[in-house]
Amino acid sequence: MKRILRRERVWYQMKGRLNSHLKNYAVFWGIIFLTFLLEATVLEALRVFGVKPQITLAIVVIINLIFDSKRAFFLSIFAGLLKDIFAVNSFGINLSLYALFSFLIGRLTKKISFEHRLSILGLIFSVVVINAIFLRFIFYLSGCVVYLGIFLRIMALEGIYTLACLSVLFRFFKLKNF
Repeated sequence: MKRILRRERVWYQMKGRLNSHLKNYAVFWGIIFLTFLLEATVLEALRVFGVKPQITLAIVVIINLIFDSKRAFFLSIFAGLLKDIFAVNSFGINLSLYALFSFLIGRLTKKISFEHRLSILGLIFSVVVINAIFLRFIFYLSGCVVYLGIFLRIMALEGIYTLACLSVLFRFFKLKNF
């Protein structure tokens, strides 16, 4: 009799953890949508030299550090799909890049621990810069030429601007874990 009660207690504890994990997962769906709306409205007006921060991409990186690979991959696909639906450029570019970043970050987190804030910020900066490189290369193949000096300034400014806006958002929401 005691053994049955102990199994039921363990089951209810697991069920409670599972529900809280799913609630956090559902919250991140909303966070992705809100960051996308923030990028499309407010941050569009706050461009610096034609560059706006990539907050949605930074949230995708953070999601890949929090959740397991499968869940993070689906959230990354959702973020890329949102950006592609409302983007001017070809459909599928952001979707495929966000999925690729999710896969690569999942592989990277198995080898490297990202526990310190500086390493997380370095990862976010690197992903934003690599995203800019991929996008500029795709635009170059489609016939849109950007000179190297201008591209390097835009790329660096985009990474720095993303980190600055992300730190402001974290202070606004009082998040101290990142």
